[in-house]
Amino acid sequence: MLNAEDVSKFSELDEPVLTAYLNMQPFEPARHRLTPPITAWLRKESKALLEKVSSRTRADAREQIARVEQFLSKQKPRQRALMILAGPNVWKAVRLPFAVENELVWGRPALVQIEIALSRSTTDYIVVLDRKQARFFRYADDEMTELFNQSFAIHSSHWKRKTSAHVNAEPAETTRGSQRDAYERRIDAQYNRLLRQVAKKCTALCRTANDSMLFLVGDFRLAKGIESRLPECLRARTQHIPCDAARLSSPRLHVRFKQEIAGLRQKHEAEIVSKALDDAEHAVVGVDETFAQLQHGRVGTVLLSDHLNGEMRECPECGQMNRSSDPVCSVCHRERRSLDLREAVLDLARSKNADVRVISGEASNRLDDAGGIAGWLRGRTQSELR
Repeated sequence: MLNAEDVSKFSELDEPVLTAYLNMQPFEPARHRLTPPITAWLRKESKALLEKVSSRTRADAREQIARVEQFLSKQKPRQRALMILAGPNVWKAVRLPFAVENELVWGRPALVQIEIALSRSTTDYIVVLDRKQARFFRYADDEMTELFNQSFAIHSSHWKRKTSAHVNAEPAETTRGSQRDAYERRIDAQYNRLLRQVAKKCTALCRTANDSMLFLVGDFRLAKGIESRLPECLRARTQHIPCDAARLSSPRLHVRFKQEIAGLRQKHEAEIVSKALDDAEHAVVGVDETFAQLQHGRVGTVLLSDHLNGEMRECPECGQMNRSSDPVCSVCHRERRSLDLREAVLDLARSKNADVRVISGEASNRLDDAGGIAGWLRGRTQSELR
């Protein structure tokens, strides 16, 4: 699977490059004769593309389109989609586990679709609990994978009270019975130790991604015992699902909790958006203000609605970018070029090392009302910036 580092390398490829996003539908010769639907689409789209390409690079573009078509003729539709980057000194064919919109672009590497998909992709962790064990699962790209188990076995046989070793000694007396309170305290102490270990493992798993959520499934007391031992930043991303699911297999767990986890994640996203829109000191809201602070490197995380669209204009000389319709840069008087708004956000966020989080569902509707974009400032408040 691609990651942000791969995308950053793609953005640095020599231009011009042919970028192709291709949905690889199953091919049935009886229905489609001898031409797979994606090949037919490519031939039609390439004709339209070549009409727009300058005569100076049209031959190069035609050559790369031929390379892509030849590559597709040898492919079997085993993957859902492909992204291909092709140039005189470039060839990258990447299998994608998610659907894309068919797209063919000549010029700069077109990375919006892959960056949006990566921003939507989440890796969450699920811990299924009962009095005997904790089962750890990774939940990513709609797939649930069991990672490992931790036993809650408690051996109390060595808790017997020692007596002098002579023949007529009374039988050893356990702490259970007349000393039941002491026994229960020992049991609680052992569970506290085990819950600390589980909390430590949860923290280590979720440390790899700042937006990973943790779902604790099972007994309320066990779940709260773990949650109370988590770092504060992780507690805010932790949800408890009260359900006896310890004996369910991974496939049954996936079916049982898929919708519930999706609902809890949407609720969490709504809370994130609300917090950003209501915090006038630590967040910026709207296209113009967010871009202005992002250009100065002051935004650490961008919240981007999946409905956002529009255009920006950028000066290729000084890099100034805004939504003004003026075709000429006011600073260096160079002609400005038009950019897709989402592409501009992603390019700028990448260059400023800012995280991008794509918001969907009901949470995106409230973000749309505020301009479709917001950003968390890096450790400074609006008052300090003024």
